[in-house]
Amino acid sequence: MLKTESKITSPDNILYSQVGDELIILDLLSGKYFSLNETAAKIFKMFIKDSLSFGEVMSILKTEYPEAPEYDILKDVNDIVNDLKKSGIFNFEDN
Repeated sequence: MLKTESKITSPDNILYSQVGDELIILDLLSGKYFSLNETAAKIFKMFIKDSLSFGEVMSILKTEYPEAPEYDILKDVNDIVNDLKKSGIFNFEDN
């Protein structure tokens, strides 16, 4: 389980580029590529490009989606993070 202060990084072998509403991610070591929808891409960029912690990302999303139950936001972010970790795109750092 991620902690509020957890930082998420991406290995050096991961490249990404925005293509329309999607984010295309390429793993240079495996040759695999992934496509993230607009929401997953936004979360990816908050962690990787903006270097935000898990708590900071949750705070921003709760503000942007005030009608969404906090549990649903937490579940969605955890699902995205865990899927990307399993794919080798994300690493966790607990400070």
